[in-house]
Amino acid sequence: MWNAGAVALTAAITIIAIHQATRWELIGSLDELLVEDGAEIRLALQDLPVASKEFQDELNRKAIGHRRHEWFAKLLTADGDLIWASLKAPLKPLAALNRTGDLFTTSERFRLYTCRVQDDSPVRWIRIGASMDPLIQELHRIDRIAFITWLMSLGIAPILGWFLSFRALSPLRTMVQTAATLHPGQLGKRLPDRDADDELDHLAKTINSLLDRLAADVGEKHDFLANAAHELRTPLAAIRATADVALVSNRTGDDYRELVAQIMEQTDALSGIVSQLLLLSESSLPVRIENRRPFSLDQVVSKSADIFRAVAETHNVSLKIDRADQVKIIGNRDQWIQVLNNLIDNAIKYSPSGGRIAIDLRQIDDHESQSRVQLSISDTGIGIQRDDIARIFERFYRADRSRTRLSDVSGTGLGLAICKAVVESHGGTIACSSRLGQGTVFMIQVPILID
Repeated sequence: MWNAGAVALTAAITIIAIHQATRWELIGSLDELLVEDGAEIRLALQDLPVASKEFQDELNRKAIGHRRHEWFAKLLTADGDLIWASLKAPLKPLAALNRTGDLFTTSERFRLYTCRVQDDSPVRWIRIGASMDPLIQELHRIDRIAFITWLMSLGIAPILGWFLSFRALSPLRTMVQTAATLHPGQLGKRLPDRDADDELDHLAKTINSLLDRLAADVGEKHDFLANAAHELRTPLAAIRATADVALVSNRTGDDYRELVAQIMEQTDALSGIVSQLLLLSESSLPVRIENRRPFSLDQVVSKSADIFRAVAETHNVSLKIDRADQVKIIGNRDQWIQVLNNLIDNAIKYSPSGGRIAIDLRQIDDHESQSRVQLSISDTGIGIQRDDIARIFERFYRADRSRTRLSDVSGTGLGLAICKAVVESHGGTIACSSRLGQGTVFMIQVPILID
């Protein structure tokens, strides 16, 4: 209905514009004819006197045979008094005389043209007129045709509007139907792409991109839950098996203490997995406002190095801080402690005896971008396979131990995932480069945030 109303209004405005333009054009054509007639009468007055029969007969014949019916001519004195009038001329004056020059006027149903005669003849003014009835009749005929066309457009516009709106909304209807069938367990469907490069195509591409991200996130969450259940099952099974052994038969106090110690060891492992899961869940979210505090990252680095230096010495590994600029960032200090602990602990685990671990912390000032902190932790360990580097930040991913040469190293596969989540939640990036047999470097860059 809106479309029909818009069409009707547009058609009405168009018809009015056509009517007015046609009226101006017809009046302009009539004025040109009157000007030509006035010029002929001026020329005739130069050769013939007004009272001559030849002159009067010529104007009367013109009045009778003019294609504009009721054409007439009047000859007037300088004061506007009538000298002579042709046939069909109205007896009463139709308009006041304009003494300043030529003038077009409309009086009653006549179009009048008054012009000055520039000679010594008693005739000073020529007034020529023609009926506007033929012009009005033509306008009425055009108006009738336009009105009929307007009525037809009123009948066609709703049908055409319905067709166009149905065609325009058909892709949107398909999108709604497709979206209605989607659910978390089935995110494989995508909205059709019509290759029209219009707004609906852009909407479809945007929704498809959103569905891709949702599918990836749901798949990641599904894998995360499955891996978490698998990791939790192992210590629980060990606890259950140890308890079953304790209940099978009577044992000495030392045996029971040993079994309880095994249960406590598995409980600690289980508690560690749960703590890491909670930390990973918290790290995957943006740092909350109440937890954002300015702190010295160089102090965190020094504290973590001090904690692990004794552990490194027991493995005959050197742990040193090559450089530590005094830098402050805004964020969650406890999460950054966990990041440093995970990276240093991994470096120690995968460094053979006689290895070296170096920590480098520096501030990088760039005039084209925001100043940032660069933290690198490098070791001379066994390195990481090229295929594994792209996946080491995935949750629960652990490289094939048969290729690490350190099959006794254990872990849950959550440490690097936690590091990545913490760094990205602070607007930073973490990357890894490694060479087998030569060592590994973890590089962190994070902006220096300003409160």
